[in-house]
Amino acid sequence: MFKTILVALDGSGPGQAALRLALDMGKRCDAEVKALHVPHVVGDVVMAGTMPIHYPAAPSLIEEAVSHVRASMIPIASELGLQAPELIVRSGDPTQEVLRAIEEVNADLLVMGRRGLGNVSGLLLGSVTQKVQARAACPVLTVV
Repeated sequence: MFKTILVALDGSGPGQAALRLALDMGKRCDAEVKALHVPHVVGDVVMAGTMPIHYPAAPSLIEEAVSHVRASMIPIASELGLQAPELIVRSGDPTQEVLRAIEEVNADLLVMGRRGLGNVSGLLLGSVTQKVQARAACPVLTVV
């Protein structure tokens, strides 16, 4: 049924549920599972009068976020008697990077959490999940 399942992880509870489901489906369908993480680490903002100046997050904070996601994959995979899948790490806009990864790995299913670590702007502008669902080249299974 599925040959390649891509699971988008952000370190949230729904992301972990998505990983568990993707690995279970991969095991049942004999499909390859790949994981994608686009760290969203907020840097500093300094106000210069009325204009905010944004500074990128320190590389150590980004690496810490990646390490957290990588480490959280191991117990979930072990529960199912599997190895943790390959983790693809990207930087940039999460929506664009998920859509790019779908094409690059030739995924025929994307699994992702319905709500992740987004902030209030996600409520106003739409979540990454909503944006990906509208534009993905494969079915998208969302997990609560």
